[in-house]
Amino acid sequence: MGDSLSGFPARRGLLDSMCRGQREEYAFDLGDRIGYAEEVCRIYGRAAASGHGESYEEASLLLLQLLNAIVSVLGARREAGAARTDADGPQRPFRYAESVMRWIEAHYAEEFRLDKLADGLHLSKFYVSRIFREETGSSITDYLTARRIKQACRLLQTTSLPVERIGGEVGLPNPSYFVRLFKRHVGTTPLKYRYEVRARL
Repeated sequence: MGDSLSGFPARRGLLDSMCRGQREEYAFDLGDRIGYAEEVCRIYGRAAASGHGESYEEASLLLLQLLNAIVSVLGARREAGAARTDADGPQRPFRYAESVMRWIEAHYAEEFRLDKLADGLHLSKFYVSRIFREETGSSITDYLTARRIKQACRLLQTTSLPVERIGGEVGLPNPSYFVRLFKRHVGTTPLKYRYEVRARL
């Protein structure tokens, strides 16, 4: 499962340190992040109820989102101990990555424009990119791609839509680019993925 976080080195490092017993904490009080954690678990629960909870993509995204909740708590704790001033204002909340993730959840099927996301969060596009990388260890584009590929896998598993239609449904309307991107992240083409998944059923 750790390999699924290869694009998110900060989260991968946290998971590794927890698995190796290198952290003092054995449990984390999520505080006001508990609502976020409960929501991502509810989303995963709905996927599991429809038969997709065991899928690599669903489990990977759940793990990433729960690690994000833990990191936000750790970051808030550090800031409480040492208040700092950011270039765009004093003591920013440690929650911008979650806001970006929620925005992507609502818009991943659309053509992506960083300035549109930034406007939606009332931040500059340069600032939101930098803060997301600081909080997650990865880029907004990498997270968006992971979300799109996850949805493409779900559609390949549950529908008979043509591959080019599925690309369009997840915000990747160029078929050749969609196939190339899918193969890079999943290790096989969309059609082969569909056949392999159905062969296991």
